[in-house]
Amino acid sequence: MDVFVRNVPANVSVRQLKAVFAAPLADCGIHDYHCEPFRNHPLAKITLLDSAAGDRFLSQYGVPPRSPANARPRRSINCGGRTLRCERSKDDPSDWSLKALRHEAAERAAEALARPVANRGEQQSQRRRFEVTGVHCGTWDYDGIDLVFTSEAAHRQAGTIYFGSREAVILFGRAGSDQLRIDFDYWACENVVLGGDHTPSVTFTLRQSPKFYQVGGADMLAAGLESLMLGRAAARQPTPTKKRLLGFPNDPHTVTGTCKVYRINVASSDDLGHIRRLVQRTPKMPTNIAKPTRMVFPAQPRHVITRKLQNDITDVKLYGALSFHVRYQLDRLARNGRLSPLAVIALLPAVQRLCDFKSSQSVAYAISRLYLKLPSAGPFVESKIFSETGLVDQLEDLCKTSDRYHHHLNPYELVKRHQHIKLIHKMIITPTGTFLHGPEPEPVNRVLRKYPSHTDNFIRLIFQDEDGGSVRYDSQATQELVYHGRFKSVLDGSIIIAGQGFTFLGFSHSSLRAQSCWFMSPLILNSVMMYPPMVLKELGSFDSIRVPAKCVARIGQNFTDTNATIDVEEDQLFGVEDITRNNYEFSDGVGTISLALLQKIWRVYGTRRTLKPTALQIRCAGAKGMVSLDTRLAGNQLCLRPSMVKFEAPNSRNLEICGAAFRPLPMVLNRQFIKIMEDLNVPNDSFIQLQQAAVKALRCMTADSVNTETFLEEASVSKVTQMPDLIGKMGWIGIDYRTDDFLYSVVEMAVVSKLRDVKYRGRIPVPKGFTLYGIMDETGYLQEGQIFVVTETQGSNPSASATTLMLPSTSGGKRVLVKDRVVITRSPAMHPGDVQLVDAVDVPQDSPLQLLRNVVVFSQHGRRDLASQLGGADLDGDLYNVIYDDCLIPPITYQPAEYPQVEELPIHCHGLTSTKSSGSRCSSEVEDARGGVADSFVSGVA
Repeated sequence: MDVFVRNVPANVSVRQLKAVFAAPLADCGIHDYHCEPFRNHPLAKITLLDSAAGDRFLSQYGVPPRSPANARPRRSINCGGRTLRCERSKDDPSDWSLKALRHEAAERAAEALARPVANRGEQQSQRRRFEVTGVHCGTWDYDGIDLVFTSEAAHRQAGTIYFGSREAVILFGRAGSDQLRIDFDYWACENVVLGGDHTPSVTFTLRQSPKFYQVGGADMLAAGLESLMLGRAAARQPTPTKKRLLGFPNDPHTVTGTCKVYRINVASSDDLGHIRRLVQRTPKMPTNIAKPTRMVFPAQPRHVITRKLQNDITDVKLYGALSFHVRYQLDRLARNGRLSPLAVIALLPAVQRLCDFKSSQSVAYAISRLYLKLPSAGPFVESKIFSETGLVDQLEDLCKTSDRYHHHLNPYELVKRHQHIKLIHKMIITPTGTFLHGPEPEPVNRVLRKYPSHTDNFIRLIFQDEDGGSVRYDSQATQELVYHGRFKSVLDGSIIIAGQGFTFLGFSHSSLRAQSCWFMSPLILNSVMMYPPMVLKELGSFDSIRVPAKCVARIGQNFTDTNATIDVEEDQLFGVEDITRNNYEFSDGVGTISLALLQKIWRVYGTRRTLKPTALQIRCAGAKGMVSLDTRLAGNQLCLRPSMVKFEAPNSRNLEICGAAFRPLPMVLNRQFIKIMEDLNVPNDSFIQLQQAAVKALRCMTADSVNTETFLEEASVSKVTQMPDLIGKMGWIGIDYRTDDFLYSVVEMAVVSKLRDVKYRGRIPVPKGFTLYGIMDETGYLQEGQIFVVTETQGSNPSASATTLMLPSTSGGKRVLVKDRVVITRSPAMHPGDVQLVDAVDVPQDSPLQLLRNVVVFSQHGRRDLASQLGGADLDGDLYNVIYDDCLIPPITYQPAEYPQVEELPIHCHGLTSTKSSGSRCSSEVEDARGGVADSFVSGVA
């Protein structure tokens, strides 16, 4: 019989549960049983071989089925401070469960006769490899109240499944030939359902799609023969790699991205008992249950029903008149696999009724909350939740409570209160599928600012792997199909989302590193239909740029997240010649701004800060770079150099800010800096002392509430929820935050994260160091090998209001670094010459440089500019590291490396097409090996 156990502590293990029930079951003469806790659920199941003994157990320790909550057994069983509630299950145990128990009982009896007790464990060799006949991909569904598995796709071929400690791997096909490999990570699995004798199977319910590979057996055999013929040199060559696939082979309508339930057919029902014991004894394995379920097949393929859903939410005669926000959330329910397309179609009339008396934004927010609220269908979820009536009732309840209780959480209301953010819809592209997210509030860029009422026509695409991380170089598998088959086809084509077609528009430099880009759908502006080429033409003139990579970089300037400030009139823009010597540009990317114009910016930017910035990283029309205060300029002047102007943009005059020097940033070492400084004969004890000081400081951070508040503020932990302020106020009124488990665990995780950075990434703080924006000395006072470092952490009048306009003080919080032989460098640094020694000097009190703050100023004199010596940097917004700690001053330095500009390879054609842009982007992703280069450098290989 099966005994159902309630009120089980969360995350209790099989071993713990067996220890709790061992004595009570033994008292009733029960020695053959299985314990099966349901992870993340307060439930467990115990399968007993002897029904009569089970009745005796329940008479002492159980309660009748459907007893009231306050019913108590004669004798109680406690676990983790809870009283367990045992009752007879309404379902009979599966045949193979009883068969496995009988097999274990027979084995135990045979061992007791044949071998000593001490050697019994040696015969229990654990099998991890089992034969399978195929795999089905589909979803969980319900036939009435019964759980069924709906198969949407299948791969029918004999193979083998291997259960490892962290993942299960299936190989289909004969050894030596091309094989299909599927990897299932346990951490991405919600539960495992084991079938019965009639349908022996193992079903994985996943949160994300597994990874598919083709293993080339023929290539491996040929490589092995070649190594035998050519000797040791050939044997040392890299072995053939796997080939990453996009799903099941020969499946044109792949559903592997949407359907995340995989049923593996086991060849022999005798293996189910072994698999069950293996699953229960694997620590990383998720919740598992033995529950025979039927497999059914849909009346129509999933892609056909999905096409019907898209037609329904596109046709204005049906539901195409609904707002894009609502249609997007409906598409999200089906595309992400939260509901089947049929269930979403059945939900459309109810959504239409709600939109008749509720705002579209309220309905869209209610649907997004329904998406988050719905659990994944499976053996632990009741069927009524996913019934049509149940879904409609849930949606109506969410609509009623959204305005009343969740108004402050509604993102559609949030953007109404802030001008610098917009709601952006996002689409995640993975090797196997496409998923919709959001909308989420994001800072605006020039494009969104230019079309403020058409935000819904722009969407951000993010390219990710199945686990949510970036698709990176894999030495064991080729990613050609992922990049040039999957990602490039998306970039070159069109994506239909909620009835709107989106095509490629562009990307910024930061989004390129984050593997994301912008798509747009046609919009109507002043009775004119605007397509991506027309939008790009409005942003600036790019026709003269013949290099695709350079062209997309220039277009990308328009997609950088910026804060709009003021409009600069044409008569306020002035050109200044670049300072060039020996083919080196000393003023590459830096200009100046007058005090009057800077004060106008202060009125609208950083108004809550008392300390005003004097150096800004800007975008203005087609120009980008840094501008610094020059008090010698009269009136409203913005002086830009030719090196700052990247393209012509006559329709844009707004001065946009990407960053500002509000405060000096901390200096933190990394593994590359440490490796270079070791090569420059800096003693190892210097790094050890800094590391010990960092660890000691972290220990002190949890000593009291004041230290903890400061630590969380500096680490930017939970600032949105104002947790640092909460902990500080608790300490002020005498409450120790450490008595609260949640608050203490948050602080503990923040400290552990910092400790891991110090230990494994070498991120060691340097108290005697700064990280600052770099600019050029416009006065010409600094000589070669000299820098001017000025920092300030508070204004001369801290009590002034946030909108008070003031110049930097010459006293108080201001600090000028004056010291011979200080370290100047930047990150990343790979060459020993990227670390240089210079002299930090002061300038005359009447110099315009005295009115700067939180910058490092480079000289305009010498044979070569200092910025280019530091890893080929420039002054268009790069951050530089200054160290004045005597323990870290290297006794020797190396000549800086040359960083010549790569010769451009122009393409002789007119303009830029999306195909060239996507090709440039895919090439950058394929060739992105920064992590591997860094690891090789640190390990001494490079």
